[in-house]
Amino acid sequence: EAGLRLAASLGYAEDARVLRKVLRGSAPALPAGSVARRMTDTEFDAWREHERIAHAEVLREHLGLGEEQAAERSAHDLAAAFPEGPRGHGQRLWVLEHEGATVGTLWVTDRETDVYVMSVEVAEEHRGRGHGRSLLRWTEADGLAEGHRAAELNVHTRNTPALRLYASLGYRPFQHHFVKPLI
Repeated sequence: EAGLRLAASLGYAEDARVLRKVLRGSAPALPAGSVARRMTDTEFDAWREHERIAHAEVLREHLGLGEEQAAERSAHDLAAAFPEGPRGHGQRLWVLEHEGATVGTLWVTDRETDVYVMSVEVAEEHRGRGHGRSLLRWTEADGLAEGHRAAELNVHTRNTPALRLYASLGYRPFQHHFVKPLI
């Protein structure tokens, strides 16, 4: 707490947090009517393009990259993560279906002892119905199945709904990321 107050007193603003949850026991089951399955090759192509655009936007907004530079870096980052398509080593892509409808996607990657949530997204028309919670429960199940001891994710501090969801599931701050304009 003292370090957070010091950073604020020096004009730094918290921009993002890495949250962590220790995985113990067995993960809660998905709700009735929900199933997680591996992403297909066909779905991967559309997902990758959507993720490339979203990642480029984050790079523009948070790193100040120009549009062309952000687009190139985003494409490079995804190509590096998935050199063999959706079955890249240490990368897992999941699709959440509820009552037969595709409602969301999840990208997790293996770290040394943790599973790291790279991207979790619920389709806009399906938000507010607990599907984000289901995807995070699946993260825990996947992590436990792979032998991981914790799950981690990054969240921007202005994303209040996500912060509340993660806190309700037991994710706690592990790292704080601050920014300060130098102009």
